[in-house]
Formats: sequence, C-alpha cells, structure tokens
Amino acid sequence: MTASDENDTELFNASGSFATLGANSPTNIDDVHRDDAQCTKVLRNGQIIIRRCDAEYTIQGNQIK
Repeated sequence: MTASDENDTELFNASGSFATLGANSPTNIDDVHRDDAQCTKVLRNGQIIIRRCDAEYTIQGNQIK
C-alpha cells in the first residue's frame, strides 16, 4: 500500500498480510436479534434518522443524544 497526499506525493509504503475467515465462517451479521419495537425512518437535513423506543439513531447505529 502506498499513501499519498492531495498532491500525489508519496508519504510512505506499507506491506503486510491478512487472513480471511472463509466463505462459510459465521460472522456477527449472522447473529441478528430482533424484537417487536416499532421504528420509523425519517430524512432530516439530508441524513437518515431512525426513531426507535423514544431514541434516535444514525444509519450507522450511533445514538443521537
């Protein structure tokens, strides 16, 4: 991997390796829990807001305080 700035000047090079779990390995997406709470999705200032149980969340799942 080569990292560059906005002028395409090379900042540094990095190399490494990684391993995958494989096609049939379970992930967190396979372990989804659901309840009967009602939720509503609204578009506010160009952002999708999820209202659920008197709380509001971003589309990424972060609670809006």
